[in-house]
This record gives sequence, C-alpha cells and structure tokens, in this order.
Amino acid sequence: MTNWPIGVTEATLLLEPCARNTAPAIATAALLVDAPDSFMLVMPSDHVITNEAAFHAATDALVPQVRDGWLAAYGINPSGPETGYGYIQMDAEIGAGVHDVKRFVEKLDATRAAAMIESGDHVWNGGIFLFRADTYLDAVKQFAPSVDTAVRNAIAKAERIGDHWQPDAASFAVCPSDRIDYAIMEKAPKVAVTPESIGWSDVGSWDALHEIGHKDVDGNVTSGAIRMNNSHGNLIHAHDIRVSVHNVYDLLIVPNGNEMMILPRGSSQKVRDFATD
Repeated sequence: MTNWPIGVTEATLLLEPCARNTAPAIATAALLVDAPDSFMLVMPSDHVITNEAAFHAATDALVPQVRDGWLAAYGINPSGPETGYGYIQMDAEIGAGVHDVKRFVEKLDATRAAAMIESGDHVWNGGIFLFRADTYLDAVKQFAPSVDTAVRNAIAKAERIGDHWQPDAASFAVCPSDRIDYAIMEKAPKVAVTPESIGWSDVGSWDALHEIGHKDVDGNVTSGAIRMNNSHGNLIHAHDIRVSVHNVYDLLIVPNGNEMMILPRGSSQKVRDFATD
C-alpha cells in the first residue's frame, strides 16, 4: 500500500499502455471497481476547484439521479462568453437544482458564445462527471461497442504489480480513441447536469493562471525576475530573462527564449493563432 503525499492512504494506479482519450480510459477504470454499482467521480487532474462546499453540494444534488441510472455532468456557471470551453444546454429541472441535458455544444465563436450566455440556459462543460460504473459500462457497450470490446480484452489480460494495474498493451492499442463527451454523453438518453459556481478553472490558459494566481496589492501575478512600476492587473511570467514594465495594465506578458508574447488579458485563446506560424 502506498501512502500518497496528498493524504490518500489507499489507491490503485491504472496505467494506460497508450493514449486513447477519456472514453476508453474511464471504461477501463469502471471494470476494476469493487462493485458494479459503485459511484465513479471523473475529474481532470489539471483543474482547480476553490469552492469545495459548492462542489460537495453539487455532488449531493446529483446523487439521486446517478443512483437511478443517470449519467451526470457538473455544469460551470459561466462568467462570460468564453470561446475555449464547451457548453451544455440545460432542459427541464428533474431534481432539486438538477436539469436534464438538452445538448452538448462544442467550442464556439464569440458571437454564438455570447448568445448562449444571454439565453441563460447554458453552462460551461468542465469535463467533470459522476455516474455508476455499471451505468457507464452499459452506455459504452451500447454507443461505443468497439471500445467496450477492446477495454474488456485489455483488462482480461491485465497484470497487477503491487498497487499498479497494467492493461494488456496489444488489446488496448486497437481501441478507438474517443472522448467521453463525443462517444457517450452526447448520445446517452439520461444525462443530468447541475449548474454550480464552484470556483472552477481548467488552468488551460494564461488568463486562467492570472485568475487563480497569487496577486499583489495591484492585482499583478508575477513569476521570475520582474521590475514593475505603476502597473496593475497583469500576468508576467519571466523565465531566464528580466522583464521591466511601467504604466501597463491588464496584460499577459510571457517571454520565452528569443520570443515575447504580449496580449491583453481576456484574449489568451489567441495563442493558438501563433502556433501555426
């Protein structure tokens, strides 16, 4: 038994032989739970939740539906028309603070994202899910049968070494690569969502790092060698170089080697435009 530094005294590591995205990975884990009706909480490892009480309240709200065989998603109340996230459109309320899912919507342009925020019935898809293991496996068998076959073969031939499970590499390699959103959640008939303000960030952008970072009295988040004067609301991430700024506001300033990126805060998704140059 491994004593993990995060306070967990008992854990099992399931190691993917190769990357096949979230739908197969979760199905593989579901095959290894102690009981078929065990609840599974699926969370990305690189996200931040600051309001733990709200997160626990959302979980409590979803439990009755999950117990009755629903797949559930945690919806994030949007703070603006973010184009880098997927959205979930909510339908009728089916429980206290819980709604049936009408549809999943992938990343949008700014105009459509603003319209969805204005409608009031859309939340961000944070990629956090709750369901019973058997419910999920039934959905995988119905909507992604090739995934179901591959992961069952991989687990049937798996090897356990201490607290590590290693699925059979050859069996897992033939599995299609697919996300849980596409393969399962968008197709299943019983999907629930609760809209919550849980202080969520996917830490997937420089804007997110400013949001969750430690701010000085002027709202600046800095790392590295920085000289700053009369500047407010900036994120400056210096690496192997000293950055000096004066009288600048609400900027993202990120030098790296012989390049420098400077963007207004709120536009960090534009980074992808530079990736092709």
